[in-house]
Amino acid sequence: MQFSDTTLQILKSFAGLNTQMFFKPGNVIRTVNESKTILVEATIDESIPVEFALYDLGNFLSVLSLDEQSTLEISTTEIKSTSQDAKTNLVYRCCDPQLIKNPFERNISLPTNDYVVSLTEKDILWAQKTGSVLQSPQIALISKDGHLSLDVLDSSNDSASYASRRLSTPNVPASKAIFKAENWRLIPGDYTVTISLKGISHFQHTTKKIQYWMSLETGSKRSK
Repeated sequence: MQFSDTTLQILKSFAGLNTQMFFKPGNVIRTVNESKTILVEATIDESIPVEFALYDLGNFLSVLSLDEQSTLEISTTEIKSTSQDAKTNLVYRCCDPQLIKNPFERNISLPTNDYVVSLTEKDILWAQKTGSVLQSPQIALISKDGHLSLDVLDSSNDSASYASRRLSTPNVPASKAIFKAENWRLIPGDYTVTISLKGISHFQHTTKKIQYWMSLETGSKRSK
């Protein structure tokens, strides 16, 4: 088997959240970050044949980049890579699955559905880039006076720099939904975002089968 470019992009994104990776048979892959504040699930084109685990996903992806046309033969203990001309063979050792934090088996149900907002790829890139330049630790959806905005900020520091981008979604209750900026390592694209002000959100990619469950930060609330 070979991993498609889309699957490799997803795995690179996963590696940014957790260096370890647990694979189960089938075409659904999941990961969770160390603090369990974000869980991501993707449906890929390939079918994983067996259960296996990788201690350093980023290193494995670097190995794959040595020969992107190689064919992979996966077992529970190792992955054999054979070049297209069959001249080169590489064996990459898997690790004991018990060493890897296994993501949740079931999807997470949001306790409430307070509102749904559409975020475009431009919106998300703006928040990522602006937050990086301003060194803002948080990204927030803030609804006030009938207007919804996407903000980059530090909610614990009133003297910190911040930026705001107006969104067009109407009928959003006055509220704040605050996220860790480091959790917004999303696969590029447009998303439908469902917010539960009881502490969690759901990001669904509009064209790819990838979704994120992301916790909200302290200070997220419905305004009076």
